[in-house]
Amino acid sequence: MEGWRRMYFMTPTFRPVGGVVKIFDYVNHAISLGYEPIIACPETYKPGLPLFEIERFSRISPENGIRFTDLDKVAVGPHDLAFLSWPTHYGLAEPRFSRWTEHEQVIFIVQNIRWANPNWIGGYALRLLSRPMARIMTNEVVLEACRPYLNETSMTEVITLGNDSDFFGRGRTGGLGSPVKVGYTTWKSGVGDEVARLLAGDPGFAFRAIRNSVGWKELRELYQWSDVFWRRRLGRRGSTCRALRRWRPGRSWSPRTPAATGPTAASARTACRPAWTTRGTTPPPCGR
Repeated sequence: MEGWRRMYFMTPTFRPVGGVVKIFDYVNHAISLGYEPIIACPETYKPGLPLFEIERFSRISPENGIRFTDLDKVAVGPHDLAFLSWPTHYGLAEPRFSRWTEHEQVIFIVQNIRWANPNWIGGYALRLLSRPMARIMTNEVVLEACRPYLNETSMTEVITLGNDSDFFGRGRTGGLGSPVKVGYTTWKSGVGDEVARLLAGDPGFAFRAIRNSVGWKELRELYQWSDVFWRRRLGRRGSTCRALRRWRPGRSWSPRTPAATGPTAASARTACRPAWTTRGTTPPPCGR
């Protein structure tokens, strides 16, 4: 392993969405361990992009010696590593593996249970789970969803998102109050703003949003204020409004944290700073 010094990071975009933020957290980890990162993306690096305005990523730039390249230029040699997140990127990289490249030199971070969904990407991600390679699962839920399909000979580690903790929780009893308080973020889509606009005249709802990268304290305040938290965009504005109207005061609801429109609201937490990701780091006392 000591001979591995170059590490490719393949990212689908430079937009600072949760999954991309985690990729770049690992870029920083690689730099701290002495690796030479090469970032492959279909988009062109430009100074001032929002991702690189995040303080902890501000030094990831050509001016500081970081190389950027196209996805189809990734060539994993016998002394290289590759870090992937989006499943179909494997199909781009595999033809350029050298004949001496070992399977475990490819590291996939599996960030979502949809990998185990045969309908996602035509089942490609599900089939990829059976291929030999190293994998990082972001929590035990993802591991359990993928476990039946995993290659048993491959290295698989759970490295929990360090900011996915009880720090954000709040004990709740009884039903919802009036108005129903709806929290959301805007960095993945504008659907929250659109729903807030459509329901602006309805006294049964109050809306609050976070529009930029924030710290743990600010995100916790939003979670603990909210009765409902929009995790991500739904298919149509009309269906979103109808779903929200089902959370009227008087309905029984006793969650520890706000109701979420998707399986988990953890993806929103990855946009916080700092992101404690790997073992050996020390989060603040309130975190895990």
